Amino acid sequence: MPYLICSKCAKEFYLPTQAYWNYSGDVTCANCGALQTVSLVNGELQGTPILKDFVLVNIFQAPIEINKDLYEAQICNAVLTNKACVVMCRRALEQVCNDKGAIGRSLYSKIKNLYDNGYISADDLNLFNEIRFFGNYGAHPSNDLLGDVTEEDSSLVLELTLHMIRHIYEIPDKLRRLRARRTK
Repeated sequence: MPYLICSKCAKEFYLPTQAYWNYSGDVTCANCGALQTVSLVNGELQGTPILKDFVLVNIFQAPIEINKDLYEAQICNAVLTNKACVVMCRRALEQVCNDKGAIGRSLYSKIKNLYDNGYISADDLNLFNEIRFFGNYGAHPSNDLLGDVTEEDSSLVLELTLHMIRHIYEIPDKLRRLRARRTK
């Protein structure tokens, strides 16, 4: 009987032999209901199941290295690797600090430098620091509170990270274009 390990919940589930011995198409995880595309030949999985309808957010104005970290964070979130997701979000924010020329020996001081130089507001400073706190738990196992990072935490950290990076890279360009239309 062919079995798969779900790309979302990482739990094993079995497929009926007769229907799935030689099969290419979509299957639904019996555990979490995630839809994924698979290919089976003689009952053996060919490649890795791919989550269906999973689209990565790309922040076009952000540098490619930041987007790479965001892609990885999104994939981690989609497959419920919550610890990895929050660490990649922290890494993406540090990449933003570096790209904007923030100075400091720690990520905290770099974030504060972004604030001092007007790249982020006081509210944004708080958001950056909350993301940093969660990411630090993964970067520093001695402070490891990650056993408590839930799917909801991971999703929220990712959502806020995407929001912050859009705010820094996309919003200024959109505001410039809107002002240009008004002043024409």
